Amino acid sequence: MPSGPRPTFGAFSTIRVTGRADLCVLHRVCGYGNAVNVQKVVGILVAILVVFWIISSPTTAAGTVNGILNSLASAGSSLIQFLRGIAPG
Repeated sequence: MPSGPRPTFGAFSTIRVTGRADLCVLHRVCGYGNAVNVQKVVGILVAILVVFWIISSPTTAAGTVNGILNSLASAGSSLIQFLRGIAPG
């Protein structure tokens, strides 16, 4: 079992492992082992949706990306102006 804080389950602060099958259940309950990571699944689904969006509507996707990049450039420019304004001298 990986080092770190021991998981607690309500009033039960210890888990008794009696065999290999119990250890596999313990690993799944605690988030160790071969349990499916929800964050990975959501990330893959988002990536698939983005690729589908780009393929089905490339003009709209390009416009959206350009808008996002222009907003980031504007924010960066504003931040630079602010830092120049508070710089001494």
